[in-house]
Amino acid sequence: DAPGDAPRVRFRVAVTAGENVRHRASDVASGQLLSSPGHALRPADLNLLLAQGVLAAALHRRPTVALLSSGDELIEPGAGPPSRGQVVNGNAWALAAAVREAGGVPRVLPRVADDREATARAVDEALAADVLVTTGGVSVGDHDHMGPTLAARCAETLGFWKVALKPGKPLLYGRVGERHVFGLPGNPVSALVTFELFVRPLLLRLLGHGRVLRRPTPARVVHTLPETGRRAEYLRARLEHDASGSPTVDARRTQSSGALTSLVGADALIVRPPGAPAAEAGASVPVLLLGPDAPWSRLEPDGYAGVELESRGAE
Repeated sequence: DAPGDAPRVRFRVAVTAGENVRHRASDVASGQLLSSPGHALRPADLNLLLAQGVLAAALHRRPTVALLSSGDELIEPGAGPPSRGQVVNGNAWALAAAVREAGGVPRVLPRVADDREATARAVDEALAADVLVTTGGVSVGDHDHMGPTLAARCAETLGFWKVALKPGKPLLYGRVGERHVFGLPGNPVSALVTFELFVRPLLLRLLGHGRVLRRPTPARVVHTLPETGRRAEYLRARLEHDASGSPTVDARRTQSSGALTSLVGADALIVRPPGAPAAEAGASVPVLLLGPDAPWSRLEPDGYAGVELESRGAE
């Protein structure tokens, strides 16, 4: 340009009218729903609410969960090596981590001895929480006082006691007023698997989530699975992918309810309904993925396929 001429701009690409202009309501229209019940707020949701001037929203309070372990054989972590017949009470702290992961507020209570009166006092104190989760003492042994105590407290609101499930048959659920009560088995694997199947969905529901169950997805088993008996079985397994990228599962590990190694390193549960025939290697089986990115579904009346109530009261 010659000296003194007005500055000029030369466009090498044609300009479209409205390009790079953000129009009113192009992101959110008047009356548009910003968030719905059952939706967990993520960082982007918070940004959207703030951008629209929403400074407060109705949220669900985190439920408090009392964790009560029973058994004369239990010793607390850090109390020294266990003597003959003693077991370190890892269940309470593992369940506390699971509660926290699900969004609840765990409260680990002192271990209660195998005494009926002491059990009753401990249960009554623990019912101050929104949810009571106990481990141990829900079977039918002479020293199993937790099951009868919980059943008596729940009375007419006792939902079930025992399920056709492996691992986890001696499982109890009921309500005391607005309080939810779970009696989980004492075996460590059974306690964690039944927490996953029954307690976690309840905690998510109390938190307002709309999708609270892990949705079964198909995967090919890489080895033969034996036929099942009268109970549904949830086999701890490792998820892999074959050369084509298709998911496969491997359950070739101990499935003992007392072997924690069956859960360590497992990121899936193979669902085997009762009375299922043997599944050959390469067969497709339903799998519950345990990772944070697992698909979720809404709670249906029948819950997880294959889990049936075995008893609705004490036996």
